[in-house]
Amino acid sequence: MKAYESLMSDRLADGQVGAIRRVVAPARLHFALFNESGANGRVDGGAGVAVASPRWDITLSKVVGVPARRDAPPPVSRIVGKLCEYYGYPACQVKIARAIPSHVGLGSHTALAMAIARGYCALHGIDDDYINWARAVRRGGTSGVGVHVSQYGGFVVDGGREFPAEKSSFGPSSLELADPPALVARGETPPSLRMIHFRLGRRGLSGKDEAKFFRESTPVPTMETYEILRLVETYLIPGIEQQDIGLIDEILSELQGLGLKRLEWEIQDRATQDLRDVWSDVRRRNPRLPSLCLSSMGPTTFMLTDAPEETVRILRGLGIRRFMVTGAVRGARVSHV
Repeated sequence: MKAYESLMSDRLADGQVGAIRRVVAPARLHFALFNESGANGRVDGGAGVAVASPRWDITLSKVVGVPARRDAPPPVSRIVGKLCEYYGYPACQVKIARAIPSHVGLGSHTALAMAIARGYCALHGIDDDYINWARAVRRGGTSGVGVHVSQYGGFVVDGGREFPAEKSSFGPSSLELADPPALVARGETPPSLRMIHFRLGRRGLSGKDEAKFFRESTPVPTMETYEILRLVETYLIPGIEQQDIGLIDEILSELQGLGLKRLEWEIQDRATQDLRDVWSDVRRRNPRLPSLCLSSMGPTTFMLTDAPEETVRILRGLGIRRFMVTGAVRGARVSHV
């Protein structure tokens, strides 16, 4: 790994800003964890897609003679501290212009951590790859979707890990139980694809509550895991590779009632569960409409469609006014300021 300091910032007087990098990083919708039973000697595995909005928009700068992490939000301070420890370079200041809401199923923390890692390495001239960035900030310990989306955007599928050799227990990424899993498939999103996403609940589980949910909900029945793996390998991955939105939607609909996703639906607030029932009735009358899916542990729900107009009209008719209709997006990008 090659690393070197920017000479420009070394010549600055105290308090002056040196090199500045801007990073724009997308949120993600998480489809499901595939294997929370340890079947076939594997664990985890997941799939998801990047969304253009919401997103992180941050700037990172070197400031000579000023404590770099002063007044930074706690997550930012922790992330920068981990990068300093891993790479051995000074801290930097991070300013946030736009943010992804936390603990709502959009992958906020991983997106932020990967964005800061990307900007930090660009700022200090550190030549490294995104998997090592994830190791440095300790993300991707369960699902690798957020890690891979940060690099590539589009659809991604990770392959999980060997069980128990690489990971011996079930738990959320926040517990830092393993290194990021390998990417096994990815695909571009067709230009016509639109992701409609919204949330009726306020926040999902996090911290100790999220760890408790995993502890009480895993391992899931092995037969459900086998069915998930069959659907993923036979239909979901080919659908992603072929950009077949209809097939992807069909499989996402099936996944909502299997494995950990089935249990994640059970912990949603009443309004979200009621909407799921209502939308099932609506789709029975009009099967062309997309499935209602839960991202991660919620409360964000989403639909994938290439014809969003009718779906939007029906949602408004159901009294849902606050939602995003967003398109495809690449991974995080860093630029000079």
